[in-house]
Amino acid sequence: MELDEALRLVAARGRLMQGLPPGSMLSVRLSLEKLAGRLPQGADLAAVNGPQLCVVAGPTDTLQRLSDDLAADGTMCRMLHTSHAFHSSMMDPVVEPFLRSVESARLSSPRIPFVSTVTGDWINLPRSPTLPTGQVICAHRCSSRRLCRCCCKTASRSWWSVVRVARASRSRTSTARPTRAA
Repeated sequence: MELDEALRLVAARGRLMQGLPPGSMLSVRLSLEKLAGRLPQGADLAAVNGPQLCVVAGPTDTLQRLSDDLAADGTMCRMLHTSHAFHSSMMDPVVEPFLRSVESARLSSPRIPFVSTVTGDWINLPRSPTLPTGQVICAHRCSSRRLCRCCCKTASRSWWSVVRVARASRSRTSTARPTRAA
């Protein structure tokens, strides 16, 4: 999509999310398999950032109880500095209005292949008919992220780089390897 469309969607998303109730996110040093059975009702897996690093999102009081329980068992965890429970069911109320905004945008095929943080697979490969749709874009707003899978997928190429854009206080690492022209 063109820059003006992207900026319009970023602004629309921001307005919609600011209208939601506050929530929290909790970084947990456990594998997905070990964490999945411990998630209380109302808490959602927000991201799998590594083999032993997940992020949970949900209501603050629910995550505080989970944090206390995990810490009592010796599991390292930390509340993240966020205003909302991103990538969780708490984002559901904005899906339809955001989808309407996305569907009104002029979308085009990406010129550079990239990996979906929801599926961990390529969005667009050379000669692939895959085109991000409004529903795919909305899924990226509300679904669990598979950042570890993305790194593995891009590492399978002889060239790759991973860039995560966020405020400096929220995103401390990126993965990079020298790239060549695609």
